Amino acid sequence: MARAVSVQIDAAAIGAYAAGLPAPAETPKLDPATHFGAGDREANAAFVVCLDAINFGSGWWPTIRKRPGHSGYFTIAAGLTERFREGGPWPAAELAALDTASVAAVLGQDPDHPLMADFAASLRDVGAHVGDDHGGSFVALADAAVGSAVALVDILAEWESFADTSAYQGREVPFFKRAQIAAADLDRAGVVAFDDLDRLTAFADNLVPHVLRIDGVLRLAPPLTAAIEAG
Repeated sequence: MARAVSVQIDAAAIGAYAAGLPAPAETPKLDPATHFGAGDREANAAFVVCLDAINFGSGWWPTIRKRPGHSGYFTIAAGLTERFREGGPWPAAELAALDTASVAAVLGQDPDHPLMADFAASLRDVGAHVGDDHGGSFVALADAAVGSAVALVDILAEWESFADTSAYQGREVPFFKRAQIAAADLDRAGVVAFDDLDRLTAFADNLVPHVLRIDGVLRLAPPLTAAIEAG
């Protein structure tokens, strides 16, 4: 944080801000309207890992074909849910060979949209790792963490599909947003019970800095503030 040029944390504001936050709410379960959860443990694990492997690309949301009343994320989630309900999860070997057109058809998008190729590449990577490293079983992947969310994040962070890092001033900065969400979602879906979820971060979601900026915890350089205000 000390290297940051355009954003600073107002350390003096943190104490009062934290004290004023509401008590933690009970963690919600996955939304049955847009998240598959009616399968066995293997199917539910496969859905979570596949969905979180393609939980990126929000900058493209204005350009995708959204379902009525659905955000970009929930449009993608609903398409994947329908695939799992109608055809079950992809076997690891089939997932490892998934092409862009197939992904686009499942998600109801144009196959030439740039995100579809990226989604297909991410899902192929998942299929390859589940097949090669875990005998084709998504439950085996979850169980390989031996009850630790942090251990699961460490496993997924080695996969290209979950390696969320960004270079900043010559330093590689790890975020691992989607690996952490996958661990939390596997717990929420009842696939596995982790005893160290409190060690995960709040996830590097783009709404977090927005809220912290509005609430006065983040101070932005004037040019950046102007750019945001200009849309």
